Amino acid sequence: MPKQAPRDKAQAKAKTEKEDLGTKYAAHWTPAENASKSQTIAAVEVARKERRKNYATVAEERAIKYAKKEGLLGDGPGQAQYQEGDFMHLPFPDDHFDFVYAIEATVHASSLEKVYTEIARVLKPGGVFGVYEWLMTDKFDDTNEEHVEIRQRIERGNGVVGMSTVKEGLDAFRTIGYNMAPPLRYYVLIGDIDSLEMYHHENMALRISPSSDPKAKNKKWWYCIDGDTTQTTNWTDWWLVFRLKKSFFRIGYGLTWAMMKVGLAPKVALEVLRTLAMSVWGMRDGGREGIFTTSYLMVGRKPEGWVHPKPKEG
Repeated sequence: MPKQAPRDKAQAKAKTEKEDLGTKYAAHWTPAENASKSQTIAAVEVARKERRKNYATVAEERAIKYAKKEGLLGDGPGQAQYQEGDFMHLPFPDDHFDFVYAIEATVHASSLEKVYTEIARVLKPGGVFGVYEWLMTDKFDDTNEEHVEIRQRIERGNGVVGMSTVKEGLDAFRTIGYNMAPPLRYYVLIGDIDSLEMYHHENMALRISPSSDPKAKNKKWWYCIDGDTTQTTNWTDWWLVFRLKKSFFRIGYGLTWAMMKVGLAPKVALEVLRTLAMSVWGMRDGGREGIFTTSYLMVGRKPEGWVHPKPKEG
């Protein structure tokens, strides 16, 4: 059997890694049985595989490192444990957590209603769920070709399919139900309304900084991915923002092209760079146009009488 050339091996490896994208994991906090004030927290995260190591593993290792450093890792009161899992099928029993939070993760779910329902399942009655969601704002117009193109750039580079609007996100959060057999629709009844009891919802990306620094007050959330170093307030920020300038990208692109030519980088590397760059600039353009947010906050409570809309899937 003929030996594979290094470049062919690199391409085969890159193809395998591309097919492996999308690994999910969940991190959760568990109290000791004798904790005086027993509270449990579930954190749902999403990770992807990188070239040699799973991002989920890297993120978990990093979290464990800092948890150990702060004395937070273990089974004692207020200590943490970590567990890998799928947020569409959480590996926890019903009514398990006092609190659940998800930060810029559930945008990767195939259905917000389904993932929110699964989260509600593992919450204890009276438990609280909070989520920062990526959403298209009310200014998004699906008949506007420019708006659609911006959304598609964001989706492609971040592994998202059919990003929801704010209205769709709020509807999913409130109803926590989904179609079983058209036209029948199942809703969870909470008090006098069909909703998860919502405490608060807000586009946090639009909040004005409380800082007294004029530069900080005038910052837009997307300034850093615009490569605008004039709005930075320290050297650490300056270096981070500088690396997101188009000129810096061109340098990296040229170096990657050269490495590809001599077989030190797979051919897909340039396509990956272009995709990620278009995604970053898509997020910037979405911010500029006011049609996209990375930080739409929704917080609500699971009612005492909550019933899963499709118990067999719970």
